[in-house]
Amino acid sequence: MLADPHSLGTPQSIHANVQFQLGLIAELNDVTTMINHLERTKKQLEDLDALLAAKGPEYASVIQESHALEQKALGVEEKLFDVHLTGRIEDSFRNPMRVYGRLYNMVQFLGEGAGVIGSGADMGPTADEVAVNNILKGHIEEARTEYNQFTTKTTPTINALLKQHGLTVSIEP
Repeated sequence: MLADPHSLGTPQSIHANVQFQLGLIAELNDVTTMINHLERTKKQLEDLDALLAAKGPEYASVIQESHALEQKALGVEEKLFDVHLTGRIEDSFRNPMRVYGRLYNMVQFLGEGAGVIGSGADMGPTADEVAVNNILKGHIEEARTEYNQFTTKTTPTINALLKQHGLTVSIEP
């Protein structure tokens, strides 16, 4: 494959651009993994509530703890993704875009630029792109800290409570 003779890009800048975009995709996948886990946890808690409600009022305190855990999961997820999106176009104007949306837009913008005349597709990432990505990495790490706290400390607490009440079900940590 030959390079475009009209491009100002070098093999090094093309490599830097590809590595930058692959890094963005890895960050996007990481955020998606956390969101998916939180969604699964919320579904497990919803199922747990239905199970306990059917067993009777003696499990009211466990249901209350389950609701509190669900709110914590939602709080962590809100740092990663706009949980208020319903699929309607107007939704995007109601709440600020979160890390997932910003990363996704950055990947899309850089991906669509490829092949467009004057897009800089053969050039390395700009200083502004790197700066924005560093800000997003900071937001990801803040959310990851809360996510890790949720999965390693909060979820095991409700599992211990379930066990204490003689229940064999548990929430995936």
